Amino acid sequence: MIVNISDLNKEELDNYIFVDLREPIEILLHPVKEFKSVKLPFSQFSESNFQFKEDQSYILFCSKGMRSLLAAQRLHDQDIKNTASLTGGVDAIKSYFKK
Repeated sequence: MIVNISDLNKEELDNYIFVDLREPIEILLHPVKEFKSVKLPFSQFSESNFQFKEDQSYILFCSKGMRSLLAAQRLHDQDIKNTASLTGGVDAIKSYFKK
């Protein structure tokens, strides 16, 4: 349920759909341009109509990893097991792509 981006190579990243749980102002102030992501603010997560497809794998991320961990836990509690939380959030993403 938790993934560390440094454990994945860049080709493996293509196997995932990234879901950005940050709020719009956070995305505006600290955009992630390294890959495409679905924008699903955590404040709207529970009411969202977003469908997690069984044949896809998802990595949820936020600023530091706490909201994505909570969201991944909620999804796992609903038997949506093809999701994981990204440890370290946006900082981990930025660090990974600086290599």
